[in-house]
Amino acid sequence: VIKQPEHYERGTPWWECHRYLVIGVALFVGLSLLARGIPLLDQIDREHELSMGSQIDAVIRAILANDTIDAVTGWMRGVLTTTVLIPFRDAILWLPTASVVLALAAAGHAVGGVRSALLTGGFFMIVALTGWWDRAMITLYTVISAVVIAAAIGLPLGVLAARHKAWSQPVLLICDTAQTFPSFIYLIPAIMLFGVNDVSVVFAIFIFATVPLMRYTIEGIRSVPEELMEAADMSGATRSQKLWKVQIPMALPTMAVGFNQAIMFAFFMVIIAAFIGTQDLGQELQRTLAGNQLGKNFVLGICVALMALAFDHIIMRWSARRRRALGT
Repeated sequence: VIKQPEHYERGTPWWECHRYLVIGVALFVGLSLLARGIPLLDQIDREHELSMGSQIDAVIRAILANDTIDAVTGWMRGVLTTTVLIPFRDAILWLPTASVVLALAAAGHAVGGVRSALLTGGFFMIVALTGWWDRAMITLYTVISAVVIAAAIGLPLGVLAARHKAWSQPVLLICDTAQTFPSFIYLIPAIMLFGVNDVSVVFAIFIFATVPLMRYTIEGIRSVPEELMEAADMSGATRSQKLWKVQIPMALPTMAVGFNQAIMFAFFMVIIAAFIGTQDLGQELQRTLAGNQLGKNFVLGICVALMALAFDHIIMRWSARRRRALGT
């Protein structure tokens, strides 16, 4: 039951209407004055230290010394690097500039017509003309790799959480917790487990990009109208049929927003991940920050922003088009 707001009769003193505010202000002022005369109240937490750094270091050393964990992470690093990441990176770098620009323009035309084609193709053409095309493609390869892995894990978890209440609270708690951490913190487990390489970069971005995919998947499936679910029940649809024929098609526009947010987060995180030692635009951007090359810094930032805007435009146009088709 939702608690109803309290109402007071006309003429009630304001301190009675806001008693908790008055009590809070009184405690703040009172403790501030008492601290002037009682030094103990002012010195607590200034002279005492509470740190778990040594305990955390011991746990990390134990993890790194575990042969099983070392073998598993080493195997994952080797497989991902040699069979997935390097071939994918080489394939993207092999693609001619005109082919990439035309592919983005075609995607824009498919979702928004000529205007969208000119916009998305123009964004990538500007990136090509800046002279940083290879670095931009390495950035794109990192973003796509991380988002694909995030989708492979985040979407099933989102569907599971949306359909089972027992899973929804833990998954949403993980999402809320992950969003409160500074983005730089995700580099720590990546380096700890995989060392300094492309796998660490993709892993750090993957953690950051998984959150919006899970959250928007849950929101999209839960927002399916009850009337449609009841109609599916009356038609004798199974749980699997309701998921694939009703819930996911209706949730796709919202899930697309999750994809969009994941890509935006990935483009943001790829700059932070340059501290690991990447070879993309983030690395060049980090170098210029240490010097006095403001113009180069601006150009590199524009390249990252234009690529992100191109994907944002395509996805959001498709989402809006899908909503119109569904009548939502």
